[in-house]
Amino acid sequence: MNVGFSADGKQFLTSGETIDGWDTVSWQKTSTRPIKTLHGPAQVAGTRGSSLVLSGFDGTLTVWDPDGFPTIARVLEGSPPTGGTFSPDGRWLAITTTDDTIALYRTPKLELVRRFSIRGAGPRGVLDGPTPAAFSSDSRVMAIGDRTGDVQLFDMSSQRELGPPIRADRTSLTALAFNPDGRSLVTTSNSNNVNGVHVVDVASRRVTGLDPPVPYALAATFRPDGKELVVTVGVGGAARYPVADGAIGRGATANLAGAIPETAAFSPDGKLLAIGRTDGTLSFLDTTTGEQLGSSVPIASGLLAFVSWSNDGRLVVVQDVTADNSLVDVGQRARIGGPGPGAGTGVFGIAGFAPDGKSMVLPGPRGTTIWNLDVADWPAKACTIAGRDLTRVEWNTYFSSSGAYRSTCAP
Repeated sequence: MNVGFSADGKQFLTSGETIDGWDTVSWQKTSTRPIKTLHGPAQVAGTRGSSLVLSGFDGTLTVWDPDGFPTIARVLEGSPPTGGTFSPDGRWLAITTTDDTIALYRTPKLELVRRFSIRGAGPRGVLDGPTPAAFSSDSRVMAIGDRTGDVQLFDMSSQRELGPPIRADRTSLTALAFNPDGRSLVTTSNSNNVNGVHVVDVASRRVTGLDPPVPYALAATFRPDGKELVVTVGVGGAARYPVADGAIGRGATANLAGAIPETAAFSPDGKLLAIGRTDGTLSFLDTTTGEQLGSSVPIASGLLAFVSWSNDGRLVVVQDVTADNSLVDVGQRARIGGPGPGAGTGVFGIAGFAPDGKSMVLPGPRGTTIWNLDVADWPAKACTIAGRDLTRVEWNTYFSSSGAYRSTCAP
């Protein structure tokens, strides 16, 4: 219906049922998602900065930030774009980076406490992912890894080192996972082409490998009861290992129907294993029978690199190979909304849910982003922004999950 340029000339804009942006150098669609105007096909005008003014067929004018986040998301000021992980008790948020440092924030005010590193800041390899960090299930210990293959344990009550660094691998570490009993820590390395998984005994600091070894290991996930470990491989594939009395036994390759597994995570109740596959689909397996339950969820055209569960088991967040993040309703086997932009293609991050389920941390192009998932808060925020009650069309578009239409500005 209409075309135009942004004020800075960097985007060419097309208007139809949605507004789409196109890069004026490559003439490819920008990463910005289409704007759904809700007011009919619009005329487009760029303003200084990045804002757009759209006119609607119903006599309205709306101003949009095409690169902005939804109102329920806010960028953690000064944070890197690579996301982070909450401690199980919800008191801490560890923000990861690509330079072998970790920034620790105290919740709920998200105050920066201090920065951690093993041997100082330094660049990590492109395929190594961000600095790995993990909390023990009781939140008393935090572990971080680095580009040299070292692991450092920290006491969370004092934030002091628990002994010297432990050499867990000869290559850069990709991810860390504590055994639920806290007695051991598993490290993975997707650059180790022989043995990419090692087990650190927390008490004795002794390091051992798995039998059989797993080259190019990407991620490790323990079943919540501590009786099984699943490891996935960066080049595709997975292996399962029995665990008894904290000791990891001899494992075997996981032969799963469908596309090759790329990443995996057990549900909080241990009944499901979420599998992100190389064909961009997400599936859920019964952990007892190994059979797939329900249909697979299409997420992306490329492989899925990361998956994390909410504590109530109702949601998972998935990261694809372009670093975009998708929220999935497990019960409905459906993606919620479109993908959210991550740190950028080739820059993988870490995503996760707060233990109370009311917020989520995601990588983002402007910095690590905190998303408010408490639906009860949303109508009040919508009232503040709109300055009026939402229309029924707007309610059905944005708030249908919270029940029947009602006044958003009612006291």
